[in-house]
Amino acid sequence: MSRARATPWLSGLAIVLVALLARLHGLGFKPFWLDEVFTVHRASRPLAGVVAHSLAHHHTPVFFLIEHAVIALSGSAGPFALRLVPAIFGAITAGLVFAIAWAIGGRAGAWLAGLFMALAPLQVGFAQEARSYTMMTAFILLGLWGLILLARSPARRPLTGWLAYAAGTLGALWTLGDALPWLIAANLAMGVAILPRVPDRSRFLLRWATVQIGIIAAAIPVYLAILHAEHDHVMRSFGWIPPLSWRSGWADAASLYGIRDATMVTMRLLPTPLVSRRSDYDGLIQIQERVVPAVRRASECSPPSIKES
Repeated sequence: MSRARATPWLSGLAIVLVALLARLHGLGFKPFWLDEVFTVHRASRPLAGVVAHSLAHHHTPVFFLIEHAVIALSGSAGPFALRLVPAIFGAITAGLVFAIAWAIGGRAGAWLAGLFMALAPLQVGFAQEARSYTMMTAFILLGLWGLILLARSPARRPLTGWLAYAAGTLGALWTLGDALPWLIAANLAMGVAILPRVPDRSRFLLRWATVQIGIIAAAIPVYLAILHAEHDHVMRSFGWIPPLSWRSGWADAASLYGIRDATMVTMRLLPTPLVSRRSDYDGLIQIQERVVPAVRRASECSPPSIKES
């Protein structure tokens, strides 16, 4: 491999290592939170139970099978062990962002985008959860990189682009149902950005359709299994979700965009002076004065719900 071709790969590897170090720092220090407890509970089951439990809860089983293997190989279901796979996939996302930016904007843009992705607090935080979000993101970015390769050289139709797009899209669909919009977006992008630049459109469309059919054929059995699984519990169905209305939509939007994440993450709702300068009783009183009205207002806006995501 020539030096010119090796430089992007070595630079991307450096970005991945920086991202991995950031995600491994303090990886096992924090206790599991609610969604991670679901992962522990599911991945600790026997192999058949992992699959059945995943399908019954409207989840694809791939991520939980990987976590099941981690528990079997490491002998541990602790925070560090179960968060290691998401941390690795989170580091890979930084490398893929680097590769995408390199293909679009060159070296400077690639380094800037890669480092942003490697060190962004929100990305590091998601990568330190024993959940499948970074795994899905990595696969979508792989598919996006393949799509960009196809867009840059539509006439040559590079094999790397086809393989990256197909593997990334299928991997994302096997990981989480939230990847379904990516399949739609990719087809829209193909029609807008790639197809107009292809000399032999009929041949390209035939190949594109073949790839789409292959992806759907490989992914649909998992989703059919989910639809046919038993959903006899509140956590195994969607019947507890209130009907769509302007009120419920507004409450969902307010809960999503009205919460100041930085306030929650930095624990400014529970400042250190509140505990250190007052007695425990006075501190609890102040916490109650802050939290209880907020909870009451939230309960008046929308009905309570429990959701495993």
